[in-house]
Amino acid sequence: MELFWQCDTIIDGTELSQCFRTHVIGTLIPSSVFVLFLATYLFTYLKSRFKPLQRIWSRILSPFSQFLELTDLAEYDPTVPRNRYPRWKRQTLQYLAGLQFLLWTSNLIHELETDGGLVDAALAGAHVGAWGTITFILFKYPPRTAPYLLLLFFIAHVCSAAIDVVSGISSKSTYQNAAILQDTLRLVVTSILTWITGSLPMRYVLPCPNVATIHDIPSNSQSSPEDRVTLWQWLSFSFVESILDLAVDRSRPSSKPKTKTNIAITPYNIDDDRNYLLPDELSDTASDIIPQSIGASSTLAAAPMEIGHHALPILMENGTENGSTTVGNGLTHIDDDDDDEIERPGEKKTLNAEDVWSLPPTFLHRNLFKKYLSEQNKLPEQSLIWFLVKSNSVDLIIGVVMEMWKATAGFIPSYCLQQILALLSLNTPEAHSKAYLFAFLTFVIHLSQAQVDLFQGWHSRRCYERTRGQLFCAIHWKALKRRDVSNIPTEDGKESASADLGKVVNLMQGDTYAVAQRFWEFSGVLAAPVRLTIALVFLYQVLGWSSLSGVLVVVVAWGLNYPLAKWNIWVC
Repeated sequence: MELFWQCDTIIDGTELSQCFRTHVIGTLIPSSVFVLFLATYLFTYLKSRFKPLQRIWSRILSPFSQFLELTDLAEYDPTVPRNRYPRWKRQTLQYLAGLQFLLWTSNLIHELETDGGLVDAALAGAHVGAWGTITFILFKYPPRTAPYLLLLFFIAHVCSAAIDVVSGISSKSTYQNAAILQDTLRLVVTSILTWITGSLPMRYVLPCPNVATIHDIPSNSQSSPEDRVTLWQWLSFSFVESILDLAVDRSRPSSKPKTKTNIAITPYNIDDDRNYLLPDELSDTASDIIPQSIGASSTLAAAPMEIGHHALPILMENGTENGSTTVGNGLTHIDDDDDDEIERPGEKKTLNAEDVWSLPPTFLHRNLFKKYLSEQNKLPEQSLIWFLVKSNSVDLIIGVVMEMWKATAGFIPSYCLQQILALLSLNTPEAHSKAYLFAFLTFVIHLSQAQVDLFQGWHSRRCYERTRGQLFCAIHWKALKRRDVSNIPTEDGKESASADLGKVVNLMQGDTYAVAQRFWEFSGVLAAPVRLTIALVFLYQVLGWSSLSGVLVVVVAWGLNYPLAKWNIWVC
């Protein structure tokens, strides 16, 4: 009898072995995720009833928790409706999980009746217990937000079912049609569960009332929609699509000029100050044409029509703009500079400040500074650098994890290429199957690296933005408490040469950008040694000890460059 965790081979001929598919992919991986999910759920349930556990749990999760709570936000309104999802999604999750429980129960009964073996019955029993527990939790405590561990459990079952379906179709002679149908049903059900779980919102309570949705036209009167997105929208960054569409639309040349409302046409002359004036002989006619009530609420556009020696501007009811003045008899003219504000065919428009969302409340300087003062009152001995690290801990951890994945997974495509070339030289069906597997692995790694680049750039920018705002507030707060001793005469009658507050703040702002940039590059500094170590191992396997000669050159160069760099800093 084959043990639960033992498999002789991973690939059997041209496909994955039955042991590896059933024991590792089909049971071990989903069961591990389920145990982690159940342990987290039970600990969360127990900590609310035992205060010591609550303190331990809070201490463990403190680096992964949000720095600003809802009560720290000035924009938070507890009366704002919660970010709920449709009821049909909750019911679909519950009933499809129950369907999976029934499918695995029938499989367990089949294994017991046909005496399929103790191991197969134990595997089916593990799935029955997992799906039964998940069904109970979904009915008793339906999730308000996307449950990440539950999503990983569903994804593991999707991968397992997909591999079983492909393997069953490719080896129909040894695989029953009923099993293929059952695996296909599993694949469909778990795929629907995965999609619905990812479509749940990431936040249940909104931080402010004016959070934009992904379908709203971008405006600075609304906060960024990142606080109202679903998990799939967050992973795909589709919530920024609306502002990208607006930018593309603005970049296209206009095909026709802006439409104006034509109110009246009047002849005019231009005086020495380039003002539009009515000629004396036409003043009576003009007074009959132009209503006296228009006055300063209208403008004359520079679109003259020649009538004899006079020109006719068109009177638009658009309100007086900058540079326009009212001239005589309630008429308004426009200076020549206002001609630039008229949209012409072929002219491109740009995004303005009012076309971009406002920062989320967790990045606004007043909220960050309020939290900084609160932390200073609680822990007056805490340094500023430790406060910055603690406030950016979540983004720093995510950035480091993403960078470590790039550092390690970046060498996998090279290794896979080496294996593919070696397997193709054998020219056998088994070698070709393994080559396809390595090619698919390379494709998955490249996709993951593209996604990781998005995540890392986003969270690194969050660190930079938050750090910059916190340092700005701390510097100005320090400057306001500093005694200004500039321009104060001394005993000998000379003024002191101390810098005033403006100079101090300007100098420190440059350092603020530099420090914030270091937080942006924090993950790269930690991942550089990992990249170097892996690269040296690969080079040593290919070239031997001769590959380490370059390391010796770098060490010697560093030894010569270090004292020169210190001397350069001392001179400056």
